[in-house]
Amino acid sequence: MKPDSSFQTVISKAQKRKMRKQEKDRAARKGTQEEESLAQARPSKPPVIFLRPRRYIVDSGASFHLVDPRTLTKKEKMTIEDIVTPIIIETANGEVIVSQRCRVRVVELKLDIWAYLHEDTVCVLSLGLLVDRAGFSYSWKPGKAPELKKGSFIVQCPAHYNVPFIY
Repeated sequence: MKPDSSFQTVISKAQKRKMRKQEKDRAARKGTQEEESLAQARPSKPPVIFLRPRRYIVDSGASFHLVDPRTLTKKEKMTIEDIVTPIIIETANGEVIVSQRCRVRVVELKLDIWAYLHEDTVCVLSLGLLVDRAGFSYSWKPGKAPELKKGSFIVQCPAHYNVPFIY
């Protein structure tokens, strides 16, 4: 029996996003293959890799710190460990299961944290953990940028669309 052509498959936003990413990756690999064949004809300098600084959302609703593993340094990657019981985290895009964490350096706060790892996520710092465990206080006065403060050390968290960031 032939399938009825009047019915169409419904694809979620997450599936569409994944399909676009896969297509982009395929195009990048194709471009890389072409570049490699051209590079064989002439000597080249070793590539210089620059890690962009991470941008963190300072989130009062986050229970955990969360980082995209693709943003990790080599030193941070060496600290990746499996967690005993994977946890479910509710994100803006739905529930995700995380099963690994690692030690991450937040340069702007001069602080090392344990962050759960999840690909394709924005990096998130839990405001509750920063205040309760790292000893920061937080204030946001009208007309001014929010601030994290620990003693005389102050870090401004510029807000973008009323969302405080550290970068």
